[in-house]
Amino acid sequence: MLYKGVAPIVAVGIVSITEATLIWTGVSAGDWPIATVCLLAGVLAFAVTARIFWVVRRAERNR
Repeated sequence: MLYKGVAPIVAVGIVSITEATLIWTGVSAGDWPIATVCLLAGVLAFAVTARIFWVVRRAERNR
């Protein structure tokens, strides 16, 4: 099923946002630009996942 295919995208989102949080709080080594890129990558990953779910649900409803 398609939901299994989105698992890697969700994993990227979770890891990216977690890493951004760790950098911003000073737990992980890194600077602000890296944290910002991580945060943007995480948000983009979740946006792509949401879009995939929306398209799939819409297609299933239209059958």
